[in-house]
Amino acid sequence: WCDALASLEDRDAFDEYGIVNDSVFALREYTDIFDSLKARNISLSSLSYSYSAKHFRGYGPEHFWVESVFRGLSKEGLNTFMDYSCVPADHPFFCSGTSRVEQKACIINNFEHDLAKQFPRDKVQGLYFSDAPNSTRIRRYRSRRTWVVNPLYWKQLVDEMDFPAAKENIKECIPDVNSPLLEKCTKYLTPQKVWDWDLKFEVAEHGLKSPERSEGSDKDDDSDDDDKSESTDEDDDSEDEDDDSDDSESEEEDK
Repeated sequence: WCDALASLEDRDAFDEYGIVNDSVFALREYTDIFDSLKARNISLSSLSYSYSAKHFRGYGPEHFWVESVFRGLSKEGLNTFMDYSCVPADHPFFCSGTSRVEQKACIINNFEHDLAKQFPRDKVQGLYFSDAPNSTRIRRYRSRRTWVVNPLYWKQLVDEMDFPAAKENIKECIPDVNSPLLEKCTKYLTPQKVWDWDLKFEVAEHGLKSPERSEGSDKDDDSDDDDKSESTDEDDDSEDEDDDSDDSESEEEDK
């Protein structure tokens, strides 16, 4: 995010910015992140917010923070975000030298929990409550405290509140791209090609349908396969790392 934002020649060219985690699917068109910036005159809006303290050692409004899944920033909010978050790779915020689980928790603490504290409380808003109710923390989900890792609570949010997102790497939420929940946001993609790419969306542009292309063209299929073979081998390691992300969070919660 910081590299992309820093590369912009004129950050004042836009009134609002959105930063999105790459491990989520959009389930429908959703503008409330940006609408809330204007309507409530705030600097930072987020899809979800939590009252859970760092390391889950405490709970209540005094521990309010917003998650990084999808955030919106005003111009002023963007400057605060970059001043606080865009630090060198060797900065203590990244907790180098710790275990994978400890580092993940440390990064969440520094870049999500503490980011909210950089703004006046009335300048930050979360739209959906992230913390899972006890009714969804049963059996194997007992330690799953947030919608990000709790499929039961996520489904409740979708069914009852039209929640607009799903974690890509939780197969209990979206088993594959043929899920009916993705029909509103994947209709311009060739689903089987995206699935064949193991959801590597950096090459998904080759599966885009357009009026100029005939769907299922042999020529297009051949070129897409070539692109696929070039891209997938070099990305295997990064995908393996992504698949472990929710396991790490779950381990941290258990701890």
